[in-house]
Amino acid sequence: MERLAAHRFRRTTLVAVFCASVLVGIGAARIVTFEFWWAFASGVVFIIVARKQRLAVLLLAVLVGLLIGGARGNLYMQKLSE
Repeated sequence: MERLAAHRFRRTTLVAVFCASVLVGIGAARIVTFEFWWAFASGVVFIIVARKQRLAVLLLAVLVGLLIGGARGNLYMQKLSE
């Protein structure tokens, strides 16, 4: 676990994980309700922590991607219900 925590992830890996998380968040919007302000708050934290490029950044990329995808999916589900 120490080795994974000390590993420095490439930007391309972080972008790929973020994009996959957004897609999962959009799909999860059918089941769970997401709030946009959570995505904004976690995005700010992601920008602050992103310089270290460690395990925390990878986990934050997943969290931010899920929240942004979920917020976007909720907007789509609201328009679809109308």
